[in-house]
Amino acid sequence: MNEPRDSPARRQQFLVICSVMAAAFAYTAMTSGIFMSVQATEGPFPGGNYCYKFAVRDYAASMGYGRRISEDWAWATLDAKEKGNVMKLEPEEKAQFKKLKKSLDGKLYHIYLDDTWKMGGTRLRFMSGLLVSDADKAEYCDVLMEKNEEIERHARKNQRIHQNDKTAGDIFSETLYEYVDLPSVDSLVVQFPFTDGFVSSLIFSYKILPAMRKMIVEKGGPDSIPVVISQCDRKQQMCSHYAPLVQSKDFLMGLPTTEEHLAALGPESFLDWEHLKGGARKILPGSLKEYIDKLP
Repeated sequence: MNEPRDSPARRQQFLVICSVMAAAFAYTAMTSGIFMSVQATEGPFPGGNYCYKFAVRDYAASMGYGRRISEDWAWATLDAKEKGNVMKLEPEEKAQFKKLKKSLDGKLYHIYLDDTWKMGGTRLRFMSGLLVSDADKAEYCDVLMEKNEEIERHARKNQRIHQNDKTAGDIFSETLYEYVDLPSVDSLVVQFPFTDGFVSSLIFSYKILPAMRKMIVEKGGPDSIPVVISQCDRKQQMCSHYAPLVQSKDFLMGLPTTEEHLAALGPESFLDWEHLKGGARKILPGSLKEYIDKLP
C-alpha cells in the first residue's frame, strides 16, 4: 500500500534529496570560485591568427559555440568514410574525433565586448574561435575559413525560413567564419577556476567580467575600451582572462563600443516584444504565423 504524501518517510526522503541537491550546488559553486576575489596581474596577451564566429547572445552560449567550432574543425580534419554523424563512425574514428576536439582546448578563445550589467543577454556581443600562430594558420584557420562556401550554401537554402523560426544551431550553421590578426599586447590577466557549467558561466558574467571592465577603466586610462578575452582549459579546470591595456580598439573588430552599441539600440524594455512574437511563432500553427508578423 502506498504511503500518503505527508507521511514521515516521504518527508524524510524529500529532505534527503533536497540536502543532496543543495550540497551538490554548494560544491559546484565553491569549485567555480564563487567566494574567490578577482585578482589581476599584468602580463602579455599572446596574439596571433584568430578565426572566429561572431554572435549576439547571452555569454553562457559562448562555450557552446566553442564546442561547435571544435567539431567543425575536427570533422574537416578527420579521415573518415562518413562525416557529420558520430554514431556512424567506426570505433577508432570516434576515438580520433574525440582526440581532435580535445586538442583544441588551449586554442579556443572567446572575446566579450559588452557589459552584462548594462544590457540583457539578447544584446550581448561576443566572438568564439581559434587563436593560433603563423606556423599553425594553415592547419587551423585556413581549414575553418574553407567551410564558408558550405555555410553560404546552407544559408541560401534556408533563406525563406523566418529568423524567429530558426534554432540556435541553425543560426550558428549560417554564420560565416571571419579572420583577423590580433596583436600581442600588455594586459591585465586573471586566473580563475572553471567547471564548464552553468555556475561558472554566471560567475564569469556577473563577477569576473564586471570586475575586469572596472579594472581596465581604472588602469588603462580614459581612452581604454574594456574588452575581455577568455581561454579555458577543461583538463586543468582553469581559465585565463585577459583585458588589453593598450590597442584595445583592435579587439572590437571594427564594431562599436558598448556605449555606442547601446545608444544605437535604444532603451531595453522589460518585455521584449520581438522575442515574444518569435516565441509565439514557434508554438502556433503555420496558418497563424502571418498574422503574428503583421503585429506592430
